[in-house]
This record gives sequence, structure tokens and C-alpha cells, in this order.
Amino acid sequence: MLQKHKYIQVRGVPASGKTTLARLLHRHILEVETDPFVVYLEVWRRQDTTVSELWRDWLSKHGFRFQAGSILIVDEAQTSYYEQGFWLTLKNINDSCPFLVITFASHGSAGQNLEHTISPFRIRQEQNVSLLRRDFGDGVSIGLFLSRREFNSLISRSGNYDVFDATFLDYIYDVTNGHVGACCDVLRAVQKHPSFHSIGNSGNRYSYKTFTTRISTDELMENLRGLTLFVRGLPFQHELQEPDIAMVFQKVLENGSIVVWQPSEDPSLQECFHEGWLHNEPVGRSDGPVAYTFATPLHRRYVQWMLLNIPDI
Repeated sequence: MLQKHKYIQVRGVPASGKTTLARLLHRHILEVETDPFVVYLEVWRRQDTTVSELWRDWLSKHGFRFQAGSILIVDEAQTSYYEQGFWLTLKNINDSCPFLVITFASHGSAGQNLEHTISPFRIRQEQNVSLLRRDFGDGVSIGLFLSRREFNSLISRSGNYDVFDATFLDYIYDVTNGHVGACCDVLRAVQKHPSFHSIGNSGNRYSYKTFTTRISTDELMENLRGLTLFVRGLPFQHELQEPDIAMVFQKVLENGSIVVWQPSEDPSLQECFHEGWLHNEPVGRSDGPVAYTFATPLHRRYVQWMLLNIPDI
């Protein structure tokens, strides 16, 4: 896919596996390619350093000069959106370019113009890897969400595959959509609960029925709030107390999504998107409207629970 299109954007909410995928790709290239020339940037330079050094010079110091046969991997690419020259260079990449670039970002264009560029830069859908898995024409579904096989492998590697029965694992996969951070934190939250230990001591498997009858919504959400992965893509309570932010979430909860043609017309919606609290996908064509929604049913439930626990909302 990267060899074909020369530039690929990978985009998804926090804790959805972007950095892990970027590192795996880097390692794969080093191990598989003959005489690989790959540069992996964990993050772009801070904007306050741009006065003293041109972006090309900074990138050159890291070893990438758009050489023939070279590959650039940029993680946390949303930190580079201010760098107009860099993105205008990516805009000119075509199928005959001798170098490859792949960016990983927590928010981006969803097929719309990338922010802050001087002239339009539309990323084609076939260049955009997102949360949802889809076939790009080679018979292989690609996306940040775990496939069911990958989810089962994750559970197996955790050493607890035989502790849970199929009904509970089906629920976890469905409520998280295969969002890796959510999967891991729900399992951690359950394993911290007394009901998990009592079932384990009895020799039985932990089931969906046990989960729904022994753990209340308040207990689950409080446990999730105390963990580190899932909540990275969710607002704090004080942020939900902002009326405009709360209104955005209430609309999404009521309607399932917010569909707009010009996202910039709603600053609060854009804030929710840029913070990673909402995800977006194009509706139909890449140059059409964009739908903003929760990444998973669990994200939706968490925000709904938070709003219900805020006075006067």
C-alpha cells in the first residue's frame, strides 16, 4: 500500500495503537528490506524552535533529505500541522516519487483539506488508514481497530484467556470495537474487582452474566477513570462543565453523530476532535460532509456517565 501510493496517513484517537504500529513498521522495514534507509520520528519539533532553523535543515539533521529509496515515518504528526512547507511537500508526492512517507496522527483531515495549509491538500481515501478496518483492494482489511483474531491473540498473551468465557469476551470486543487501549483497560478494571477473584477461586469462568450482575456502571467507570489508556481519549469532568463542549456531546449522544460540511464553523466541535474525544470519518465521498462520533460504544457510555454525574448539565 505504501509502495503504491508513496504517502499514507494513519489516523485515530488516543490509545488506539498508532505508536505501536509505527514502531512495528519501523522494525519490520529494518528486518525485511535490503539495505533499508528509514527515519523514524517520534514527534515533530516544537513550533517555538522554528525561528532559528528551517524545517528541511531540522529534518536533514535526523537523516532524511527526501533521498531516493528513503522512508520517513512520523509519529504524532498532528504536532507538525503548523509546518506548511512540510505539508506542501507531501502534497506534491505522487505515485512516481522515489521516497515514501507515512504519518501517524491523532486527528487529521478525514479526506478534507489538511489544516493550515496554503493550498488544498486532499488525502484520497485509499491513502487514509483509520480506526475502522477496510479493504484497500488487495483483499486484506487494514485499520487500527483489532480484528477478532488479533483481539483473541491479545487476550491469550495476557495469560487470562482461559479465565473468561466466550460471552464476556464477545461483549468486550463489541463494546470496544477492538480499540486496544479500551480492551486492555476494561480487562484491568474487571481484574481489580472482587467479583473476578471470587469467580477465579470457585474454578468457574468469568462470564458476561457475572460482569453485568456483579459490577455496576458506576464501579466500572470509576475503575476506568483511574487507569491510563482508555481515558487518554476522553475529557475530564471540568472540561465537560464547559457549556459549549457539553452541548457538542449531548448532540452526539442524541443523534449518534454530528455531520457537517465545514468543521471550522463550530470551534467547540473542533476542540473535541483535536483533543481526541471524538473521531470523524467522511460520509460517502472524501470531498463530502464529515461525521463526528464516538470512537467506540464504551467511549459513548463513559461520556454519558460523566455528563449524568455533573450538576446542572
